Amino acid sequence: MNEINPHFSKDEFHAYLLFYCANADFVEQEEEMEFIKSKTENEVFEKMHMQFQTQTTIFKEFKKLSEL
Repeated sequence: MNEINPHFSKDEFHAYLLFYCANADFVEQEEEMEFIKSKTENEVFEKMHMQFQTQTTIFKEFKKLSEL
């Protein structure tokens, strides 16, 4: 499993914040991803997208457990 890294550079935090906003409705749309790509370097985009997905998956798993 990927480790969660809470220490982001300014560019990484900016990308993470854009992912957070894009996922506010729990739907990742292609237009939103293209917008984020246009505002970030490819390496930062890939890294932070993976980071966001990892944290979101962990949160969903905890939520499922709490509903048992």
